[in-house]
Order: sequence, then C-alpha cells, then structure tokens
Amino acid sequence: MDYQYITDESGVPVSVVIPISEWTLIQKKLRQKSGKEPIKNIKKDIELITKKYQAVRPFESISAPSDWQKGIRDEW
Repeated sequence: MDYQYITDESGVPVSVVIPISEWTLIQKKLRQKSGKEPIKNIKKDIELITKKYQAVRPFESISAPSDWQKGIRDEW
C-alpha cells in the first residue's frame, strides 16, 4: 500500500493519507466490531416515521415562526 505522510513545518508526521480501498476495509472492520450496520436507506426510514406519526404536530403552537427561530438562536 502507498501511504502519504503529511508533516508539519519541522518535518514531524501529523497525518497520513491512505488509499480509499484501505479506508473502506478499516471502516468495515470497525462496523463488525461495533455490531452496527451503516444506514442504507434513510429516505425510506424517514418516510415510514412521518407516516407513523402523522398526527404529531410539534410546531403547531408556534404562532410567529420567525420570532420563535430568532429566540432559539439567540445565544447572547
């Protein structure tokens, strides 16, 4: 495998670039260790959730959406 090392100004390696095939293999091994599968079709999952919870309207009580957004984003 060809690896490319990225160094800082003094020549100390700070990162490494690996081929995508190697990265894919590493990710596959990590998923096997964690027991989690990658999300395959998130669009379909979202559609199922929205159909299941059609009656839920979490933002129904908001009368002024712009003011509400400004309020939740006001960090200062």
